[in-house]
Amino acid sequence: MKQLTFTIFGGTGDLTFRKLLPALYNLQAQSKLEEDFSIVIIGRRDYDHAGYCEEAAGWIKQYARLPYRMDEFERFARRIHYVQMDFTGLENYERLNAFYKERHLHNHVFYFAVAPRFFAVIAKGLEQVEKACTGKVIIEKPFGEDLESARVLNEDLERFFTKERMFHIDHYLGKEMVRNMQAIRFMNPIFQDVWNAKYIEHVQISAMETVGVENRGGYYDQSGALKDMVQNHLFQILSITAMEQPSSFFGEDMHQKQLDVLHALRPVEQLDMKDSVVLGQYFHYQKEDRVADDSMTETYAALRLFVDNERWRDVPFYIRTGKKLKEREMEVVITFKKTNPDVAANVLLIRIQPTEGVYFQFNIKKPGDSDEIEATSMDFCQSCSDANRINTPEAYERLLAAAVQGDASWFSQWDQIESSWNYVEQLRQRYRRERLPLIWRAVPVRRKRMSCCSAITTPGHMPMSEMEELKRRSAQRAAAYVQDHMVLGLGTGSTVRWLIEELGRHTDRQHLQVVSSSLASKLLAQQAGLCVVEPDVIDHIDLVIDGVDQINSRKQAIKGGGGALVREKILAEAAEQVIWIMDAGKRVETIEDYTLPIELVPFSHPFVRRTLTKRGYGVTLRMQQDSAFITDNGNLILDVRIPASRTIQEAHDELVHIAGVVETGYFHIEAMCITAETTGVTIW
Repeated sequence: MKQLTFTIFGGTGDLTFRKLLPALYNLQAQSKLEEDFSIVIIGRRDYDHAGYCEEAAGWIKQYARLPYRMDEFERFARRIHYVQMDFTGLENYERLNAFYKERHLHNHVFYFAVAPRFFAVIAKGLEQVEKACTGKVIIEKPFGEDLESARVLNEDLERFFTKERMFHIDHYLGKEMVRNMQAIRFMNPIFQDVWNAKYIEHVQISAMETVGVENRGGYYDQSGALKDMVQNHLFQILSITAMEQPSSFFGEDMHQKQLDVLHALRPVEQLDMKDSVVLGQYFHYQKEDRVADDSMTETYAALRLFVDNERWRDVPFYIRTGKKLKEREMEVVITFKKTNPDVAANVLLIRIQPTEGVYFQFNIKKPGDSDEIEATSMDFCQSCSDANRINTPEAYERLLAAAVQGDASWFSQWDQIESSWNYVEQLRQRYRRERLPLIWRAVPVRRKRMSCCSAITTPGHMPMSEMEELKRRSAQRAAAYVQDHMVLGLGTGSTVRWLIEELGRHTDRQHLQVVSSSLASKLLAQQAGLCVVEPDVIDHIDLVIDGVDQINSRKQAIKGGGGALVREKILAEAAEQVIWIMDAGKRVETIEDYTLPIELVPFSHPFVRRTLTKRGYGVTLRMQQDSAFITDNGNLILDVRIPASRTIQEAHDELVHIAGVVETGYFHIEAMCITAETTGVTIW
């Protein structure tokens, strides 16, 4: 469309700077915007054109997918018009109309990058803007604050814009692997023909975050995990996963197939709530900025739901989402029924973020004369390729282009939103009516590889206050073994933080020398007043105290969750004595069920990944936000799933001989173990 005008309400907010402007810049850099495409920014802050563009440039440099170029940005900046305006004042819209007319700006697309409570007042104000009602409007989630407000809001907006011109954006629907799910399922007969209750044991949909609410406390405290994630993002992915094949992947038929899934969800009144829903809140959430001191808002939600139709009858769908969790990941896991109770299940894992790709676990006969069956895997990492990352549009980039072109295929529709709101509100109301508890913090331990991870019964769910108390107890007991004049090696992690705090309270340990395995614990030790020394000024280490991620009865341990893997191993092997400290949740039966971290030099990453995949290992590059995690040594961490045919010792011996692998997180040394349980502290 010629002379299109893209107006952003909330143009000085985080969403605009982080997502919308970088997406529009990317589109321009690919020549996907017409030359007369204009961007109008509505904001309250006192910017002139140059000031706003200078601010925008910094965000685009950081967040745009394509490289920032000065000449490209100058061309982009010429599209921008900044209008300082309080959009809640209806009297200001006559001035906005005059602004459009003076510059001959029309063919409108309006983006409401503001809280839903402002949608109606903006729509009312736009009645004063000529031909605004013939434009399109893109609306951010959440759409409304509850079912009733959503209905009222929809009526108001439909009355002005009409249904066909409204685009409810859900950026998860723009993610590459969400869009890829249809191709994986419908274009591959090996999956298409077994995508049903006869062959599938269960489905998991997980969206885990390591961050808290950050600067969104005011909004989040009024919504919570059910409204913020389940009601929109996760129900949309559920409907895409479970829907029947549409006649076309564009338009109304696809929307109807998704809606059919939502309508087929087992009614809330038929659920056993104690076995179907868990809500939790992370420790210290109530101390976050703009969060009520007595808030009962959930930051974690785990559901077990059923789609009561012929295809999915009695197949559980586990949905989990939460903040301040151990790992950041979003994925869909399809676990197939076993053909034999003695062999591993086939598993299809679709990774959505931060790593994008497809993992498939299947069974083969073990090579050689044996008839033993073992699990192996194929692992396609879409985002590991630089070419794929550069050439794959970001979610907002893809969805903004679609909205401008009028393609609503990957936008939520009102009937889907209404159905989702209705279901989530019924869940919340019944949960409260039955007075089920809000767990202070539900934090899963590192998930067992490819096992049936029930959202409701995953081992290791414990209120954070209790878990931290256990860590404090184990650290307190370990501190009793520290003597004056010792050279003490410190690991990293939350349990060690408690140890440092305990040691810092004792002024009689003024001659204690501390060597740290990580920059983080080094800084904490210095802040606690401990004497921190470098390895080159000591000739021995008397004692190392560190936590473990998992450990079995044979004292085979996995470490490296914090990333200081090599340094921790150097200290442990150099020490005269080692003490492992832990809460009871770290003791496990089968250590091979957990991922083993390996540290490797960055150059070797593609070669090591290919080698491991060929040998049957599952491989995930550890990420931090949207970038690869970098250790204190400047290396990468791969989290590796061990094939069922190998012990952890065999896996370690194999991995350390692969060129580029520096070390693994497998520890098997003589050590004292201190475990804190609710009944007391055990030394073993």
